[in-house]
Amino acid sequence: MRPPTGRSAHSPDEADVYDNLVDGEFGPNVLLEQERVRFHLVEDVVNVLR
Repeated sequence: MRPPTGRSAHSPDEADVYDNLVDGEFGPNVLLEQERVRFHLVEDVVNVLR
C-alpha cells in the first residue's frame, strides 16, 4: 500500500501551507525543502495563516 500523497497526506494546517505554496501565495516558484527550513520558522508562518 502506498502512503498518501498531495493534500491528503497533511494535517489541516499543513494542507493550508501546501495550498498556499501551490497557489503561489508566497511568490513564484517557491519550494519548501524540509531539510533546509528550520521548523520554528514554518510554525511561525502557519500561526500567521491561522
